[in-house]
Amino acid sequence: MPLIAPRSRGRRATVKVELDGETRRLLRLYEKYSNNDSDRIVEGALAMLFAQDAEFSPWVARHGEENGEGGGLRSRKTPDTHDVAAGEQA
Repeated sequence: MPLIAPRSRGRRATVKVELDGETRRLLRLYEKYSNNDSDRIVEGALAMLFAQDAEFSPWVARHGEENGEGGGLRSRKTPDTHDVAAGEQA
């Protein structure tokens, strides 16, 4: 069962990312496995990272204004994954 669930799209922003060949190959395979596109997979993976890094949210609360991003992370009452124990979305 994929960790990253499909999701309806909200407001979008474009980010350019360069990956090594093996990571790109695995991303393509995960797209097929999870029935998601690469945008959703990257978004979901980042959401898991942000949720699991305990020091990140307090850091954003202190430094978020530097980038015009507000004073903290938005909390999610319901994680956008199938298995919270395995990880937390993009």
